[in-house]
Amino acid sequence: MSASSSAGSSTARRLSASAAARPAGSAAVKNPPRHSELSVAGFDDLPICADTAPALTTVRVPLREAGALAAQLVTGRRPQPPGGITTLPTELMVRASTAPPPTVAGRP
Repeated sequence: MSASSSAGSSTARRLSASAAARPAGSAAVKNPPRHSELSVAGFDDLPICADTAPALTTVRVPLREAGALAAQLVTGRRPQPPGGITTLPTELMVRASTAPPPTVAGRP
């Protein structure tokens, strides 16, 4: 898969997540946050995610850092970490496409 088709596919997935939240308002389910019947989230936090209706909750990933790290690992310029797992920081960008979790009687 080329970089451009990969980027297009990634953007399409985010737009699909946003599109999934939009028609819920015309169905029996209301769009969050007014009601907590449906939550939709995406991944990568492209700028368009904040501009959709409703704005899409996403996980922000340091894409530039992830790409640089992958290149260093593949070229051998950085040693493989123990266990072969590298963790990068992420940030949850909460927006209008998600609602708070439901409360259960006797629990917050």
